[in-house]
Amino acid sequence: MVTTIKQANENIGGLSDAGKMPALSWNIPVEYCDSGSVLIEIDGSACFGCYADASRYKWSNVADALENRHEKYLGNRKLWVESVSFILNNSKIMQRVPFFRWFDAGDIIDLQHLQDIYQVARNTPQITHWLPTKEWQHKKQFLSPVKPDNVTVRVSAPFKNKPFKPNHHQNHSVVLTQEEFDNTIGTASQTGINYCPSYVQDGQCKDCRMCWDSDAECIAYRYHGKKSAGMSTNLLQIETLNYRRVA
Repeated sequence: MVTTIKQANENIGGLSDAGKMPALSWNIPVEYCDSGSVLIEIDGSACFGCYADASRYKWSNVADALENRHEKYLGNRKLWVESVSFILNNSKIMQRVPFFRWFDAGDIIDLQHLQDIYQVARNTPQITHWLPTKEWQHKKQFLSPVKPDNVTVRVSAPFKNKPFKPNHHQNHSVVLTQEEFDNTIGTASQTGINYCPSYVQDGQCKDCRMCWDSDAECIAYRYHGKKSAGMSTNLLQIETLNYRRVA
C-alpha cells in the first residue's frame, strides 16, 4: 500500500515538469513509440525531427529517468496505477493546477497501458487529463464508454499539414510547418481549427488549457522539433483566433 508521495515517486520513477506547461507529466523514451518509431524516419511526418529525440531529452540524466519510468511501469503495473493516483490526489502542485499531461515524450505502449491510464483518471476525478497519441489502433477504446469523462484523448495526425477530416476523431491535432501555420491563421473561423497560442507567449501555455478541452475538436501546433526554423512575427495574428483559456 502506498502511503507517501516519496514512496509513490520511487515506484514510478517520478513525474516530469515540461516547463512550458502548467501541468506535470509522465513520459518515457521515444524509442518505445510504436507508430512514432516508424514515422520518425519519414521526412514530412509529424515525428520527423521530434523535439523529444533531441536537446535535454538526450542528456544522460534525463534519458536515464525516462528509461527508469518505462521499467517501473512494466515491472509492476498495478503498483504504478496506485502510485500515480496517489501523487495526483495528494500533490500540492496538482491541487493548485488540476491538469495532467500524459507523454510529453513517448506514447501508449499497449492496450493495457491505455486501460491503466484510464484507471488513474477514474481514481483522480478532480484532475483533467490530456492524452496525446499516435496509436490509432486503439481508436475503439478512445471512443468507447470505458473512457472516463475527465480524459481528453487527442489523436495526432501522422503527417505535417494534413489534419484529419472533421469528425474523424472526437479530438485530434495536426502539426503545421512554419509557413503553413502563418498562412492559414486567418482561416481559423472558417475551418474550425484552433491554433496553439504558445508561440506568441514565449513558448508557454500560460492560462490556455485548450489541449485539455474536449470541445476543441482540432488543434494546430506550429512545428517546434529539432529541425524547426525560427519563429515568424506574423504569429501576432493569433490573438484573434478561437482558443480557450482557463477561467
